[in-house]
Amino acid sequence: MLFSTFSLSERGLDMKSTFKSTIKFTGKVIIFFLLFLPSIILFPGFNAFADTYTQSATKTPKEIYREYSNSIFLISSEEVSAGNKLVEYGTAFSIDKTGYLLTAAHLLENYEKNVGETFIKDQKGNTYPIISVSWINKDYDLAIVKIIGRFTPLPLISQKNVEVGEEITVISNPSGLQNTVSKGLLSAKREKDSISYVQLTSAISPGSSGGPIFNEQGYVMAVVQGILEDKHTQNLNFAVPVDYIPAQYMEMNMQQTNQGNAYNPLAMNGNSEYSSLPTCKVSPGYGE
Repeated sequence: MLFSTFSLSERGLDMKSTFKSTIKFTGKVIIFFLLFLPSIILFPGFNAFADTYTQSATKTPKEIYREYSNSIFLISSEEVSAGNKLVEYGTAFSIDKTGYLLTAAHLLENYEKNVGETFIKDQKGNTYPIISVSWINKDYDLAIVKIIGRFTPLPLISQKNVEVGEEITVISNPSGLQNTVSKGLLSAKREKDSISYVQLTSAISPGSSGGPIFNEQGYVMAVVQGILEDKHTQNLNFAVPVDYIPAQYMEMNMQQTNQGNAYNPLAMNGNSEYSSLPTCKVSPGYGE
């Protein structure tokens, strides 16, 4: 029996208070099961739930493309030489809601020389003139240009938070074919002339320069620069970490993409994480 009917007066216990205490205890047990039973049924183990959460934070190339392809642009530079029209292609992507785009510096050579016409084109075919070059560093082969418009910024992350062997996704414009998706691995971290590079296996072609390299969580950790010029090699492609862009642009990006502390400033030179890059020229992924 749940409740006894015999007298407990011999032990100095009051039957009425014992009954009330039992009711209170039983009520707490019922409330506990009502609150936690759904969780127990839906998530048999909290560790399994944590694993599911971790897995959901990883984005597939398809998910990255759906979310960010509208913020990746084609750079087209047209020049007439000896009666022939030459078109060179590259890639840029949004790092700010108000029209700041990150790209490779070598794509702006004709623009800086005021040769021909250089413009930006989005996925829908809309074209935008370059209003200004807000920042450029030719040593790092990185530049930030300004166009007029509002776009979704791609979240940036320090390459120090990405490990060798992780899967990566590149979206770029090889030979002018807009928003081509390529998957690969971050195969190494290299250093040449005190400048750090990341090596990748994703397919890179002329026109891919300036394209964003996403990590497994959909953050951009580097910008495509080019390939090693060596006829005996293949899939030796390189990119420059976003760590090199000025801090104010990184901070602006972090605020707009709600990243928290994803970016960790890094003293790139002499980092033991990097091994030496072979003394081969890095060929820009520039269209012809």
